[in-house]
Amino acid sequence: MKVLQILKERYPDTYEKIIKGEVDKIKPKDEIEKMLLEIFFSNDRRSSKYIDEFFRLKCAKDIVEILGKNLSAKEITEAMSIRDRLRKLDIKDAIVFDFCAGKAIFSLLVAFTLPVRKVIAIDIKKPNIDFSGVRKFEYYEVNLFDKEVEEIIEKEEGRKIFVGIHCCKNLSIRVIELFNKYGDYLFLMPCCVLRTFKNDFWGYIDWVKFLVSKVKKGKVKVEWDWDVWSERNAIIQVMT
Repeated sequence: MKVLQILKERYPDTYEKIIKGEVDKIKPKDEIEKMLLEIFFSNDRRSSKYIDEFFRLKCAKDIVEILGKNLSAKEITEAMSIRDRLRKLDIKDAIVFDFCAGKAIFSLLVAFTLPVRKVIAIDIKKPNIDFSGVRKFEYYEVNLFDKEVEEIIEKEEGRKIFVGIHCCKNLSIRVIELFNKYGDYLFLMPCCVLRTFKNDFWGYIDWVKFLVSKVKKGKVKVEWDWDVWSERNAIIQVMT
């Protein structure tokens, strides 16, 4: 019997929270429920949804050619998850900031497929990748805690969408600080927790709750995307 079915039969309230994506509201009633949840959330249920969607895009070939061996299936699922959420918004002429951008898979997806004015990728180290042929795209090599980041943000006019995909530890807090000061929308998929939190599933839930408490404006929603190829798949979404 599948673990989810056992949860449905023995812990229906918890099952409903999983189905609704309200994982952060789950409070295990006993050790058996806690164990079942840990098994369920650590299980490798790799859906190919986002991989299939990515390779149906007209720009998939271009992105593969740009990134080559730097293209990661896991990072495709993360980037497609946030891109799909942006598609539901009126983002025409908005500026998207991709913090801790890494190889800029998400930035490329947005630049190629969404009607934004510009995508700005920011990371402490720019990858050795040729982005010269990509329109509406800029990449800055700068520490997220440097004053220069705020200068880059301040010079851009219009609605600002802040995105952080698997920002580690204090970097997630920094993205929220920048959003509180400058942003109109926030999509944050946090990764590694601070040392004061347990480095397990329950510690990750507490970390997500802690980060939500740092948001000072807008309407906050937390979703858990099980089609992302990572157990760290919470998405903190804020709209002002």
